[in-house]
Amino acid sequence: IYDVYADPQTFVRELIQNALDASRCQLYAKLRDDGIDPPEYTTQVSEERRAQFPIRVSLSRHEIINPLSGELEFQQILAVEDVGFGMDAEIIERYLLQVGRSYYTTDEFRRQYRFVPCSRFGVGFLSVFAVSDEVVIDTCKANGIGDSAIRLTLTGPRSYLLREKGQRHSRGTCVSVTLREPFEPGSFTRLVLGWCKRVEFPIQVNDLGNVTTVNSETPEQFTCEIPDVTEEGATLAVRAFPYNNAGVRG
Repeated sequence: IYDVYADPQTFVRELIQNALDASRCQLYAKLRDDGIDPPEYTTQVSEERRAQFPIRVSLSRHEIINPLSGELEFQQILAVEDVGFGMDAEIIERYLLQVGRSYYTTDEFRRQYRFVPCSRFGVGFLSVFAVSDEVVIDTCKANGIGDSAIRLTLTGPRSYLLREKGQRHSRGTCVSVTLREPFEPGSFTRLVLGWCKRVEFPIQVNDLGNVTTVNSETPEQFTCEIPDVTEEGATLAVRAFPYNNAGVRG
């Protein structure tokens, strides 16, 4: 766990990448259900459709009773939630809880989806245990159908866990991580802003009550026309020319 990632805060990026891949899978599944052939890149899907799959990341402060001293203490809980395709018991047992095994490298994934996933090596989830001794996963693969909601409580990378029926009624996954050490004020938002400038889904950040929505950068943010100080009446222009060729898009 400690050798794979030099920066313990990397676990936030890993959880967001998992949420992005799950959202991409569900977006493509929804397109097929609507009779639309999914494009090569998820960024080619309309913004209106992509906006239906926001990813919510939050940092909150909770009161707890120390089981040893009995004193009141405060801990931060970091949560990453998506409305992606969710997990069932088979995916949890075969991939999430197996080191070095990833659903995104299987033939099953490649037959159904065209995009290149972020999650590929099956070790990223382990990074949560570099910062936490308690991780709770609430997931649901089918909206309110039967017993599809599952809750897992993981107390470190051990060979046992608590699995129970979950209370989630909508498709998706929420991973809640109880942190050993708190984030400094504002640092959580800065991390997410730095990593998510070009993702195709909106990222909603709640940093101890301060809410920010991260949207993908657009060419309009970087185009401009300003006076040229070296020549009277001239201007200096920065323009963008979109292109969309096979295998290359920008």
